[in-house]
Amino acid sequence: MKKLIIFLIVFVLIIAALVIKDGGCHVSNTAVSYSAGGKGNLLEQLRGISCKGKSGPASGSEETVSELDPRPETFDWDGTYYSQLSAYEKKIYDTMYQAVRNNETTCRLKFVKHILNNEHVERALSAFVMDHPEFIGLDHGCTVYSNGWIRFETFAFWNEAKRRNDYTDKLMERVREIAALAENEEDDFHKALFVYDYIGKTAHYDFDRLEEAQKEDGDPESELIYTAYGCLVDGGCVCSGYTAAIKLVLNELGIECYRVSGESCGESHAWNVVKMGDNWYHLDLTWDDDAFFGENGEELPNSVSFEYFGLTDEAISEDHTVDDEQFSIPECSADEFNYYRYFDLLIDEYSEEAVNEKLAKQMEMGRNPLVLKFTNRVAFMSGVSGGTFERLGKIVGEDYLYYVDHEHLSLMIITED
Repeated sequence: MKKLIIFLIVFVLIIAALVIKDGGCHVSNTAVSYSAGGKGNLLEQLRGISCKGKSGPASGSEETVSELDPRPETFDWDGTYYSQLSAYEKKIYDTMYQAVRNNETTCRLKFVKHILNNEHVERALSAFVMDHPEFIGLDHGCTVYSNGWIRFETFAFWNEAKRRNDYTDKLMERVREIAALAENEEDDFHKALFVYDYIGKTAHYDFDRLEEAQKEDGDPESELIYTAYGCLVDGGCVCSGYTAAIKLVLNELGIECYRVSGESCGESHAWNVVKMGDNWYHLDLTWDDDAFFGENGEELPNSVSFEYFGLTDEAISEDHTVDDEQFSIPECSADEFNYYRYFDLLIDEYSEEAVNEKLAKQMEMGRNPLVLKFTNRVAFMSGVSGGTFERLGKIVGEDYLYYVDHEHLSLMIITED
């Protein structure tokens, strides 16, 4: 009996040693799954988010870092959340970056002593995913093991690195293609406007694939709607796909851009904050990529209304709330590059001449829909009830639809040409 007990003890010690040595995804030690969002639940809201740092994060440094390292009180607004991390969190971020860039599905944080339920790991992962939408599928989060290993959770149908690379190659080829179309625009405002309009006209909010993605037994590839790939390659996405696509293309053009998470109309939502000129502005293509239908129920070509292009903090706050529990975004207080203000399309006081002028200008610009945007409710109500509808046929032709937006004080006219 004594020999048997000794044998069993030795056997258990050998197995324990093998488990510790293995240290990978399948070890039998304590594990915690992160959704890369902490209290803010960024990934639950976004299912993926934003872009490379200006020069990309540095390779894993051997410098000594500590959990006690403070987060920076001041930092550059450079379009990345990396700059808001402590030195300790940046090292975690860098380690993840190097692993994913090398097509690895795991990495080890040897320097993290207490890895489970670690807010630094959570925050670094959130920043990494927000900054790097080119790494498709990382928005699923990761599983963290008590021995310091991290396994990245990604799409189930990506069972080999080559396939992941194929998707990434197609995505980045499309990013460069769109950026090349915009690069000759005169400044960052016109480049961003071109990209916004182009993506809005070539992609749509994909309700069908969203329903499929939400099924337990749905097509796994339907989850691409949460990514820039779904937006730019497949042409169908949801809000996180729009924001990822805009960030990638604008960054390719050298324009700084954040992906922002929060709420809109009581639901989780994502949009962008972009630097144009010397100032930052909110952009929300999800709400501007409008779907309209003809009299016979046929869907009309995709159109962009620009209601949410170039908004201030005050303007966006009317129906958007920023989730700022983990990260900050730059102040957006300028309105120089608000779409309607820049092109002098706002109507302060209703008159027949003002309506004719704004419609003619937009028709000359080739816009569809045409939007009469009023700055106050008195002018708006005068426009709605002042014979505008009777004159529309003479201005835009007989085949048109219209939509009255009482919330945003605008009248939208959609021509069917």
